[in-house]
Amino acid sequence: DGTRVRVEGIITALPGSFARQTLYVLDETGGIQVYFYDADFPEVTLGETVRVTGAMSTSHGERRIKMSSPTDLVITQEDSTITPILLSIPEINESRVGSLIQVKGLVQSRESEMLMIEEMGSELVVSLKSHPAIDAGRFERGDTITVTGVLASYDGEPRLRPRADSDIVVDESVATLALVS
Repeated sequence: DGTRVRVEGIITALPGSFARQTLYVLDETGGIQVYFYDADFPEVTLGETVRVTGAMSTSHGERRIKMSSPTDLVITQEDSTITPILLSIPEINESRVGSLIQVKGLVQSRESEMLMIEEMGSELVVSLKSHPAIDAGRFERGDTITVTGVLASYDGEPRLRPRADSDIVVDESVATLALVS
């Protein structure tokens, strides 16, 4: 913590997707949260490549870069391609935190702000605290869903954070097959 760094990466989550003071960037080595206390980020869009300068820090076990000024973020290229990393839930580990990933799993349980999904005996929390909020009521236990989102860590527990409602797709063909058999 406190080490000054400079990172160049593609914006995968905008300020306000999870909190107004954070955004996420992804480069070839992985993803990381960018935090700015004042939340006075320059205007940015998904897919822009940016250079971020700041000090490394940790919040609830998740590494992040703390900006101190709006000039610490500079757009270097527009319209880059954002491709999530396709993973199975058992493949998820700490090295993937901050990355934009996509997983498929079976809904085991739901609460107002989270889903628990499972694949091959491994479980993953899907945190629905996004702006605008994602309605957990549209998912049922037993639904097979594909979720794209930023992998975060909260006190050592991996959590997948979809950025919007469109980041979660219910596999209707699996539900139909289950009803037929």
